[in-house]
Amino acid sequence: MKILGFVNGSHDCGVSLIEDGEIKGCFTEERFSRIKSAHDPLLQPLRSIEAIQKYFKFNITDDDVVITTSTPVHAESEFFKCILSLNKNIHVYPHHDCHAVGTYFTSGFKNDKVLNVVIDGSESNNVEYPCVINNENVRSVVGGYKNSRYATIYSSYNGLTTKLEEYFGTPHCKFNQKYTLCHNVVPSLWSVLLPSLGLKNLKDEGKIMGLAAQGKFDPEIYGLLEPCFSYKDLKFDLYKANCFKFVLQYMSTKYDFNDKVFRSNLCYNFQKLTEDTIVKFIGDLHKKYPDHNKLCLSGGLFANVKLNQKINELLSFDEVYIMPAMSDEGIAFGSCVIHSLQSDKPLEIKRWDNVFLGIGYTQSELDAYINVYRHDIQPYDPHVVAKLLVEGKVVGTFQNRSEFGPRALGARSILVEPTRKETHEYINKKLNRNEVMPFAPIIMSEHISDICYAYKSIRSAEFMTLCYTVREEWSSKIPAVINTFDNTARPQVVFKERNTFFHDILSEFYKLTSIPVLMNTSFNSHGEPILNHPTHAITHLNKGSVDYLILGDKLLSLKKQ
Repeated sequence: MKILGFVNGSHDCGVSLIEDGEIKGCFTEERFSRIKSAHDPLLQPLRSIEAIQKYFKFNITDDDVVITTSTPVHAESEFFKCILSLNKNIHVYPHHDCHAVGTYFTSGFKNDKVLNVVIDGSESNNVEYPCVINNENVRSVVGGYKNSRYATIYSSYNGLTTKLEEYFGTPHCKFNQKYTLCHNVVPSLWSVLLPSLGLKNLKDEGKIMGLAAQGKFDPEIYGLLEPCFSYKDLKFDLYKANCFKFVLQYMSTKYDFNDKVFRSNLCYNFQKLTEDTIVKFIGDLHKKYPDHNKLCLSGGLFANVKLNQKINELLSFDEVYIMPAMSDEGIAFGSCVIHSLQSDKPLEIKRWDNVFLGIGYTQSELDAYINVYRHDIQPYDPHVVAKLLVEGKVVGTFQNRSEFGPRALGARSILVEPTRKETHEYINKKLNRNEVMPFAPIIMSEHISDICYAYKSIRSAEFMTLCYTVREEWSSKIPAVINTFDNTARPQVVFKERNTFFHDILSEFYKLTSIPVLMNTSFNSHGEPILNHPTHAITHLNKGSVDYLILGDKLLSLKKQ
């Protein structure tokens, strides 16, 4: 049986496929549409659902294909109507359940009691779930939202996930209508802050975190913001959160929002309040459920790697696992997992070795895009690549299948040596970016504890989902991949057995430099989704975004004129 899950009407929409208890693929729409999800007016997985059928050679109309999705059900969209026209049942599961179950079943925490925390913008439901939707009953799900859950806490143990706590905000009114001012506590505050800083969409929230590192604690700013983060004894105050807009209006009469120092201090104190509130909240949950020694995190809030660092460092869980696809692209996958558990061949709890679950190409397909008249071609050799990196060359990688989730982890990455502080500005210029956040290091697993204060949750760091503080003796050695304002880094820890390609390059670079670290940034220009097709990579080579391109088993560069 093939279980095909989709998400539409939401940012990060896409499709996932599980067949006979095996995860086959997870495709995200923006990689195919080439429109970043924050700017996509359709939010429908049209190209990704076509691509996954073609890649795995099946048709959605086949008898052995079951279709799943999550709430909310955007039944008025053209995409949903098209799926209904197939005369198949659509199995619908709760949004937060999809986050939680998908996270738990990829955590590897098979024999542990897991506190499973989901926090995001909201889980708005317009159906009684779980349910089955088809042409006959679709009218009953068109209309207003019934509630808006922004946090749900589960206990996951022995293959079962049970709800412990849930937190409701104000309901959304109906499909396509704007949200109320603050429909929840903490995640909504980020959305409200964005326009005050001249930022436009949800994907800009990372810039707040980047600016925060450049600021400092200001008791006056902290005191003005603190009531909006009202939390005590496992309870949040939504009324006080709704005062946030008025607090910002008052601050605009007192401060200059265009002043760089104020902006940085505002972001610092805002980030700190987010950390203080959520760490206290999860800590209180752990006190209430002390027998849960592992922690799973999912939902858009946990894209915040500095928050994840504080949770990892300050709380007493043995290990923290953050879903690599923590945002809504993870719920298509989660709906597949939930349905799989009801089948004859359920998915087993297993820690993801990697997330190379997107589309891939054979070497012959890659070779077809090489221009022998324009490109110098040599066999890929990690030693040669390491020497080029030592010389300061910028190397792009287009390897294997693309990554699932927001991070480039080797399949669609750009590699640069990490020892020059000016590299950050150089790469931004080369890729036409204006990044506030520092670039990330990839680090050989054998050396992570020598370079960072990294004592636990190392497997989560394989997916760049949390930060560590860098040891003082390494700060000056790898400045290109460190946030120099707070001496932290968001590493990708590379194990040879799970990411041989990256490890081989790192190993050769280490032999030449005694530095087991490289810079890794996603292979894309400003405003562009991560590359998805060989022509995208070739184009970047041709226009000089990268000096060299590893295309499968070949290393390409431009012929000298």
